[in-house]
Amino acid sequence: MLPGELNIGADSHSCTYGATGCYATGIGSTDLAAAMATGRLWMQVPETYKLELIGQRPQSILGKDIILHIIGMLGSAGVLNQAMEYAGDGLLDLPMEERLTMSNMAIEAGAQNGIFPYDEITETFLKGRAKKPFTPVYADADAESGHSPDPYPDAHADADHAPGVNLMRVFQIRGGTIRYRGGPANPLLHATQLVPRFGVPPT
Repeated sequence: MLPGELNIGADSHSCTYGATGCYATGIGSTDLAAAMATGRLWMQVPETYKLELIGQRPQSILGKDIILHIIGMLGSAGVLNQAMEYAGDGLLDLPMEERLTMSNMAIEAGAQNGIFPYDEITETFLKGRAKKPFTPVYADADAESGHSPDPYPDAHADADHAPGVNLMRVFQIRGGTIRYRGGPANPLLHATQLVPRFGVPPT
């Protein structure tokens, strides 16, 4: 699953691999079997919905929190059959495992895939893992957003005016993650003196 590639899978969460800068989407077992048998697949090129992640996230906020916030903002069909493109300076310290989570859950907003740009984090992750050459693909500088669902009904605009997600306004709403930043999730009200707590990694 390398940058610039087209990858398909049977499961809807095959979109996970968009974190590496490839277009990955789930098409169902029947279509996948047909593609494997014939080597051909008919696909409609989706419109792209660009989301700007703005600012530096607090230490306690992880990718799961960010994508749940986005899904809450857009709704379960907010970007139906579109490609969800993540962009902005908020990506700069977002490690690969958190990008994988955000790409994985793009389907929960109706998107065909969730794709991250190829950058230093992607390069570092793929170093020693990529077994063949690849060519990253980047968004066109003059791209326009083709559709904008509620809560941005009138935001059909140049990509420079894509909807933004202020990472300082994202709440902590996760059950667990592989990577804790500074330990388990910290509640707003610290009750550790009253109730012992411990972190359990999710399955």
